[in-house]
Amino acid sequence: MTAPTSDGWQPASTGVHLQTPCPLCGALVPLPDPPAGGGQEPVGGGHARCSTCHAIVPVTVASETDGDVEDRDESARRVADEAVAAGSTVAWSLAEHLPAPGAGVTVVDLGMGRGGIANALRRLGYTVTGCEPSAYLCQLARASYLLGPETLTNTDPLTFIGEVEARHGTVAGVVLWHVLDRHERPIDVLRGAVGIARGGMLLVQFEVAGTVPRGAARVHPTPATLLHLAEEFELIPVRASVEGRRTLRALFEVPVDGIVDLDHDNRLDLDALDAAYRLASPVFAQLAPDPNAPVPSAPDPGADEAREPANSRSSDGA
Repeated sequence: MTAPTSDGWQPASTGVHLQTPCPLCGALVPLPDPPAGGGQEPVGGGHARCSTCHAIVPVTVASETDGDVEDRDESARRVADEAVAAGSTVAWSLAEHLPAPGAGVTVVDLGMGRGGIANALRRLGYTVTGCEPSAYLCQLARASYLLGPETLTNTDPLTFIGEVEARHGTVAGVVLWHVLDRHERPIDVLRGAVGIARGGMLLVQFEVAGTVPRGAARVHPTPATLLHLAEEFELIPVRASVEGRRTLRALFEVPVDGIVDLDHDNRLDLDALDAAYRLASPVFAQLAPDPNAPVPSAPDPGADEAREPANSRSSDGA
């Protein structure tokens, strides 16, 4: 097989298509056919679908520097109040499934960004520790929320996971906010996050494919990807949604051990999620159907009632 090109693509053994490893599962994903006559983007806007984990893989990925993050963040400053409110909402949705705040109850934020979610969890009384590889975002988070070195470390998630294992063993919850879709080794990050969250909760969020023109996302998980990850890592899907036509968010329970019976424990309405993702993504419907995607199962209407949250709270106070 011919050696990969500088951007990671390599010719398939047939010589007909180019292929690239899926960043999320490693399976080879064919490059979309080039446009006839040139000058136009291929079908799907330069995206391909992985037939193993069902994620959408961009043909090209923009490398994002701290300068890019700073430029992009200028617009975010104008909606700072909304960002604070969003962080509080996310914190509440996670806290519903966590033990009550107290000694030994730690939440890890791998990719803290501007610090909104971490700050909201701290305001609810939780001990929060986390990392952020962008020096600029670390500076912004420390200035905005007075996050000290015991809370925020400027390092990569994989490095930080090892530090968490050494200090805490396992934790009550892990947040992966736009980490798996941007990290060079997302499957290693997810494996490490699952390891430190045994017996706890895992909250993840991804960009919807095609919603950010200059996005640095390396992969875009779809609703079917959530079930693939649940089966691969023995997770229990608790909740998933497409938020603001921009992001796919999911909450998983991480059992201490044992194999999860997805036929029994799957509480995701895959049909509804697919419909919401299709409305949000300008490329989802253009890609060829995925013949290996899981068949949606009928949602259990009594699942939510049967599942009592570990720590119910009123939305009127922290």
